[in-house]
Amino acid sequence: MTLKLLLGSAALLSALLAGFYFAYATVITAQHGVSDGAEAMRRMNVAVERPPFLAIFVLGAVVPLVAAVALVIADGFGGRTTAGVLGALCAIAAFALTVAVNVPLNQRLMAGTVDWAEFARTWGAWNLARLWLSVVGALGLALPVLR
Repeated sequence: MTLKLLLGSAALLSALLAGFYFAYATVITAQHGVSDGAEAMRRMNVAVERPPFLAIFVLGAVVPLVAAVALVIADGFGGRTTAGVLGALCAIAAFALTVAVNVPLNQRLMAGTVDWAEFARTWGAWNLARLWLSVVGALGLALPVLR
């Protein structure tokens, strides 16, 4: 029961982040090419960088990692474990991608060292990558719970 709760929590966190990235994608897409798009993005970044989101963001990588380790310990390496571990790896990859690509781009935008069109194009492409990694992560982490 504890393992199912851990896997379910990891799947839920990944799905929650996927929804967040989707919302960001639709807002950024709507602002692409708009003269005040950069300012809108700056305001969103300031609003996001708060403890509630940061907690979900960090837990979205830590909980899947713990869930994958617990799943391997409990079940060895079977089909159920493979789905869970791959889901955890996708969730962790979405976190790593955010830290390695999206956050530095956000910092460049805040500092005014990147053109809005370049930012929106690059940031948007990587945002879609982390969105899909989070979706696959949620599905992979949920499958062992459903079996």
